Amino acid sequence: MVLSEGVHSHPKCRRQVVSRLALLLTVFQLFIAQSHITQASDAALATLVKSVVTHELRDCLLVVMWDAAMKDSSVVAIVTAFPNVKQVVEVGARADSGLEGVVWNWGGLCRAYLLLLADPAPLHHQASEAPHDHWDYRGRWVIVGLKRDQLEALSLTTKGRKTDHLVGVIKTEDDSGRYEVLHNLLYNDRILEGVFSYPSNSVLYSTTIYSDVHITDGSPSKKNNSLKHRVMGHYSPPHITSVNYQGTVFPEKTRDFKGTNISVVVFSIPPNVMVRSEVAKEQEDRYFGLDIQVVRALAKLFNFTLQFIEAPPGERWGRQLENGTWNGMVGLLGRGEGDIGLGVLYITSLGGRQKFQEYSAPYDNDVNIVE
Repeated sequence: MVLSEGVHSHPKCRRQVVSRLALLLTVFQLFIAQSHITQASDAALATLVKSVVTHELRDCLLVVMWDAAMKDSSVVAIVTAFPNVKQVVEVGARADSGLEGVVWNWGGLCRAYLLLLADPAPLHHQASEAPHDHWDYRGRWVIVGLKRDQLEALSLTTKGRKTDHLVGVIKTEDDSGRYEVLHNLLYNDRILEGVFSYPSNSVLYSTTIYSDVHITDGSPSKKNNSLKHRVMGHYSPPHITSVNYQGTVFPEKTRDFKGTNISVVVFSIPPNVMVRSEVAKEQEDRYFGLDIQVVRALAKLFNFTLQFIEAPPGERWGRQLENGTWNGMVGLLGRGEGDIGLGVLYITSLGGRQKFQEYSAPYDNDVNIVE
C-alpha cells in the first residue's frame, strides 16, 4: 500500500491507520468466531435433543411442533426423522391460536411433546386459557428455544404447575454456547430445577456433567470439590455424537413433593369432614374427620404441606351455572385455586365434572343390608 506524503510525514497518522486495521481485523475475527460458535451451538442442541429422545422417548408417541423462527434449525430435520409414531404440527403466529391441530387423546400409551419455539405466546395461551381436555398432564414435554423466565411463567400456569414433566432446554446467557436442561417441580413454587448442563462444540476442554452443577475439568479455578453431586454424563468435544447421562430427565415426582403447599378444598359434611368454628381458619386443627385423617396421612407419606380452603357457603360440591362455569368444589379445582377436594363424593352422573377433576379409588363404603 502506498501512502500519501501527508501520511508519511506524520507517524501519528500511521499509528491511527494501523490501529484501525487492527480493530477491523479483530471485529472480523470475532464475527468468524461467533459464526463458528453459532453453528457449533446449533449442532450441540441437535445432539442433545436427539440423545434425550433416543434414551427416554424411544417408545413414546411423539408430537413434534415448531414455529416459523425455529423451522430452519437442524433440530427439526433430526426430530422429524425419528422412527416414533408421530404427529407434526407447525405452530401458528397468532398468540391466541394456541396449539391448534394437536391430537390430545392418545389413550394410555407413553406420550411425548417436543416443542421448538422462539415465541412462547401460543404455548402459554394453551396452558392458561384452553380447555382442560386440550392438555396432557401426564405427557412428557420437552421445550426448546424459550428463555428461563418464559419457562418459569409456563410452569406457573394453571396447567403447567400440575403437569408431571415439563423439561426445558435453554441456552445460557454467557455466550459460551452451553445449554441447561431444567425440569419443573410438580405443584412447587420453586419453579424450575437444574438437571445438567451441556457445553457446545466450541468448548475446547473436556467437561464432566453433574446434576445441578457444571464443573470444568480444564480449568482448576472452576472446580468446586465441596459440591458432591451424582455424575450424570461426560462430554468430550468436538467429536461428540451423543450425550450419555445416567438417570432420567423425567424423574418420578409424586413420591416426594418436597414440602410444597397443596390446597385442599373442604366443607362441613360430618363425619367425614367437620369444622371447629371456634378455631381460626389458619389453624390446622380447625378441621377433623375421616377424610381429613386420610389427606393428612397422604401429606406425611408424600411430603407435602396442607393448606385448607373452604368452599363458599351453600356451594359445597358445586354445580354448573347458566354461563357454563362451575361454583363450589368443582369451580375451585377447575380454576386452579384448589388441588384436592374432600367431601363424600357419590358419583351418579359426571355431568362434565371430569373436565376439572379426577376421582380417587373408593376408601369408605356405606353398606345397607335389607333382609
